[in-house]
Amino acid sequence: MLVENNIREIGSAIANLSPALRERNPHTDWKTLDIIRNLAAQDKGTIDPAILWDFGTKKLPVVRGQILQMIDDEYALLE
Repeated sequence: MLVENNIREIGSAIANLSPALRERNPHTDWKTLDIIRNLAAQDKGTIDPAILWDFGTKKLPVVRGQILQMIDDEYALLE
């Protein structure tokens, strides 16, 4: 499933973020992102596709906006 693959890839990228960056952005639900990524990574066809679809279409767009804002904020700190 494409949504499942996207969740795994995004989750892997998020897992590589520094703890300091996560601490500077407490409004992001890191724990839920870690959990859903782990579930998608270990899934053997047992996760309800509707759950993945719901997460991928409702939660990930919000997280995307948060991550884009984090990138802007981090670049502003470098200037």
